[in-house]
Amino acid sequence: MKRQKITYGVYNIVEWHALLKSGKATISVHFVNGATTTAGVVPAVFTTSDPIIQIMIERTEEYRSGRIKRIRTYDLGGNVEGQKNPVAINLPTAEQPTEGEDYKQDEQQTEEDESTTEEQAEEAEEASEVEEESTVVTVKVSDLAAAKDYLADTYGISRTALRSRKAIEEQAAAQGIVFEGLD
Repeated sequence: MKRQKITYGVYNIVEWHALLKSGKATISVHFVNGATTTAGVVPAVFTTSDPIIQIMIERTEEYRSGRIKRIRTYDLGGNVEGQKNPVAINLPTAEQPTEGEDYKQDEQQTEEDESTTEEQAEEAEEASEVEEESTVVTVKVSDLAAAKDYLADTYGISRTALRSRKAIEEQAAAQGIVFEGLD
């Protein structure tokens, strides 16, 4: 099948959002830019270079009945090739050991990899804790209302969730903020 870019059109319609059925599948196609003027009729068009969509459109009842028509076809060069899923079969060969020394080495390597992964996870956790401690931001405010406004405007926290001093301080702590000037 040749690679093509095809423009489909629907006459006497300005815009049409079509749900076309092709077999058991349904495809959504948006035809746009149609017009009826004194100079003539411009069809609403849809352009695609996807061969699957092209096949589906051409297998619909609307295309077969002539409501949807091919307006233009451009050759893009080359052919469309189907992709096949390769079947992977892992059978032991003479080169692949199934038992013995090599098997034990694989087990040791797996244990070493697991211990290295655990160490890396612990280091990352410690680093994130240090970052959390150092990312506390101090914000100067004049009163509780200013603190409430800052949290609501900056972080989108609902003002109804910020009714008390305790609630404001809890939300600030959750965002890594310490308010300076609240007495």
